[in-house]
Amino acid sequence: AKSRESFDVLEWNKKGDFKVVVGIDFGTDGSGVAWAINDGKSEVFVDQEINDNAKFVDLKTKTNILLDESGEFIAFGREATEKYIRQFEDEDSDDDEESNKEKKSNKWLYFSQFKMALYKKAIKKQALVTAGQGGGIMDEEKKDDNDAYKTDIKTELSAANGKKLPSRLVFISALKFMKEHAFKMFEKKKVVINDTKEIKWVLTVPAIWSDKSKGLME
Repeated sequence: AKSRESFDVLEWNKKGDFKVVVGIDFGTDGSGVAWAINDGKSEVFVDQEINDNAKFVDLKTKTNILLDESGEFIAFGREATEKYIRQFEDEDSDDDEESNKEKKSNKWLYFSQFKMALYKKAIKKQALVTAGQGGGIMDEEKKDDNDAYKTDIKTELSAANGKKLPSRLVFISALKFMKEHAFKMFEKKKVVINDTKEIKWVLTVPAIWSDKSKGLME
């Protein structure tokens, strides 16, 4: 059952008098954000400057995130990858014989394509169902073909150094980054937001996620 707080958020999100609508897409490889002012003009702003992305052809940055050993945010996207690699290079060139345990590069939590890592098993399950090889899966769930391949996402994600962190915390850090970036875009366009309730947030979620997993985004 959904909590009272979650129910209220969903109901509030259905109202139509928002000043701005913001769409966030965490893709398998790339992530991006777009927004529009609710003024009837249907003009959508797509930001290509995230992580200095204007120097690249695509409109999205990478779905990578870098956190410190405590799970605090360091960087997102291409910047996360660049900082992580640069830290390795700086430590390798350091003349001090610092133990591996003390090196930041071994403590930092780097998650590459973290959205894909959440549901690799779901993709395999979907492939089996599509090919008609699901066996018990198809027998038990044939009454509802649309749900035959849906599954829960992983509750934990493994960083590059092997350390695990709750997937919820990883997504919260990523969403906070996107939220801050959205407000930078508002400021650039001189759009004044006096209350966050003036914003409608739209987040893409894969169809193969179960309802329980989709609830993680609420």
